[in-house]
Amino acid sequence: MSSPAYQQMAAELRSAIEDGTYPPGSPLPKIVDLAQRYRVAKQTAREALAEIESEGLIDVTRRRGTIVRPHPVRRRLTRSRQVSRENAATTSTPPHSHGPPWPPRLLCRVKPLE
Repeated sequence: MSSPAYQQMAAELRSAIEDGTYPPGSPLPKIVDLAQRYRVAKQTAREALAEIESEGLIDVTRRRGTIVRPHPVRRRLTRSRQVSRENAATTSTPPHSHGPPWPPRLLCRVKPLE
């Protein structure tokens, strides 16, 4: 079974960005033009752009277009972040918190309903 059209389109755009067809700072074609080129609906083209935007390869701005990012921001979990998240899961305070222990303790007693 083949992957969905938007994933295939995203893969082709991703490889075009990585091989320099669309260099950093250059605009990608408009959604209408991409939809015609790949023979897909405009919504499918939007989904493909949303996928590569979530990877940090492009910036999509309404009325300005889609621009290839100068330095792609890869959003991968590094080993140090993974270790700190594992440690945070075993502690009693949430990560990046300087407040009370998690879950917060009750400061007063609650009477049971009769």
